[in-house]
Amino acid sequence: MITECLISIMFALHFQIFEFCRGLIHYKTISSYYVIEGIKTSNNNQLIRLLTFNLFHNSLNHLLINMITFINYGITLEDFFNYYNKYLYFKILLFLMISSGILNVLFHYITYLVTQDIKYYQVQSCGFSAVLFGLQFIFYYLLQNDFKLAFQRVFVHLAYIFLMIPGTSTFGHLAGLSSGMLVVKLFNL
Repeated sequence: MITECLISIMFALHFQIFEFCRGLIHYKTISSYYVIEGIKTSNNNQLIRLLTFNLFHNSLNHLLINMITFINYGITLEDFFNYYNKYLYFKILLFLMISSGILNVLFHYITYLVTQDIKYYQVQSCGFSAVLFGLQFIFYYLLQNDFKLAFQRVFVHLAYIFLMIPGTSTFGHLAGLSSGMLVVKLFNL
């Protein structure tokens, strides 16, 4: 039910079906620049990007690929977690969304500080892929009960996307994988 609701929200945002979608469109991407400059200038509205960037996509193709993957992992994990606790899956999704945003900003910002290449500070990303990498890690961890093997499987998938689909947010995907690893540790799965 949560998976289907999130998919509906993402389609509503993509096609701007409701009035609130038009207001959120200003927060559809995340970058270190938006978040860090927002914090520096006390423009805390920019922090909403830590959540909303997950819900927007660059194109209908991007949205469809992410939603097909979300259906694959999301429904299975939702059923699994609902067996134990009705709210656990929702908490995990919310944690993945926010932590992957924070880690995405941090990975880009640290790379900018090390390389002094402004593109890492200003690059914008959006999409649900980071959450999907987190869910994928959780799925494989629960399936095999092996942290290292789950990491290897998801990392190979991340490397494949990096090599085969130019322009994807490698740091964003890595942030999602890291968030999934945090979920396993923090939620004692």
